[in-house]
Amino acid sequence: MKLTSTFFIKLFCRFIGAMPEIVKELEQKLKLMNGTEHETIEKVDILNKLSWELQQKHATRALELSLEAEEISQVLGYQKGQAYALCNEGMSYKHLSEYDQALIKCEEALRLFEMLNDQSGKVSTLHSLANLYENMGENEKALRYYRMCLNECTEHQEPLIRISTHFHIGKILVRSNQIISGLAHLHDARNIAIEAMDKRNDLPN
Repeated sequence: MKLTSTFFIKLFCRFIGAMPEIVKELEQKLKLMNGTEHETIEKVDILNKLSWELQQKHATRALELSLEAEEISQVLGYQKGQAYALCNEGMSYKHLSEYDQALIKCEEALRLFEMLNDQSGKVSTLHSLANLYENMGENEKALRYYRMCLNECTEHQEPLIRISTHFHIGKILVRSNQIISGLAHLHDARNIAIEAMDKRNDLPN
C-alpha cells in the first residue's frame, strides 16, 4: 500500500503542476479585483478557486475566502458561485477538524448543485462528502459516497477526481480485507492516471 500511495502522490504532483504559481496568479487577480467599486461574478470565481487551492495548507484563509465568495454570491444571485463556496467552506472546516460544520456545508452545497443540475459540482461535492466521512473513520458512509461519485462521473469528467475516487475506494477495501475488489479499483486508478498523463504529454507546448 505504501508503494501504491507513493506512486499516486508523485503522479498527482506531475499532473496538477506547481500549486504556488497558481496561487500567486489568483492572488494577483484578486488584488486587482479588490480595487474595483462593484463586486462581480468573476471575483466570486477567483475567490472560490483560491480557496480550493489553499484548503490543505492554509485552511483558515481558505475559509475566509469561501465565506466572502458566498456572501457576494448571495448579493449577486449567483447560485453556482454560492454552491462552490459552500463546498469550499465544508472542506476548509474539514481541514480545521470541525467535522459537524463541514458536513452541514457540504450537504447544503450538494442540494444546491442538484437543484442547479450542475453535474461537475455534484460530483465534486459527493467526493468531498466521501472524503470527509473517511477522515471521520466512517468507512461505510465514505464508500457509499465514493460509489455515488463514480456513478455520476462521465468518461470526460476531470480525471483527477476519478483517479482519487478509485484510489480511495481501493484503499478502504484493501484495509477491510476485501483485497481483490480493492486492488481492482487501485488498478483502475492507475490506468486512468497513466492515460491522463499520456494525453497531457501529447498536448503541444
